[in-house]
Amino acid sequence: MQFRLALVEDLPSIIKLEQTFDVGDRASKESYKRLLKSKSVWILESNKIIIGSAIVLIRTNSRIARLYSITVAENLRGQGLGKKIINEIVDKLKNLNYDKLSLEVKESNTQAWKLYESLDFEFIKSIENYYADSSAAKRYVKSLN
Repeated sequence: MQFRLALVEDLPSIIKLEQTFDVGDRASKESYKRLLKSKSVWILESNKIIIGSAIVLIRTNSRIARLYSITVAENLRGQGLGKKIINEIVDKLKNLNYDKLSLEVKESNTQAWKLYESLDFEFIKSIENYYADSSAAKRYVKSLN
């Protein structure tokens, strides 16, 4: 398996991975094009097939990165690939001297927030009406020091 920055030619496969998300939770093709240019999209591939992806937002004047989105191919979920992607992101951010990784996750996405808690993300707070569908979010932060 290889974890690497996504390229423009990876876009169709990344969009296909996101088809399992609710329509309101998907990034648009135009958004992905911008994110690819800013080197914010990472992929996990096996035998040259993209099996997972993540969007990591970083700002030049901040030492806090944000995990905006993560997905694993539906048929491969539950095999530790989400954990692998997050651990790879954490390693890359540590090498770039980032202090923290933050994220928001739907309160109803129990599987995801349990994963984050198992990886030492600290629950910060709940945020009501965070998502477009008015659902609540849980905010987490992981120290990278």
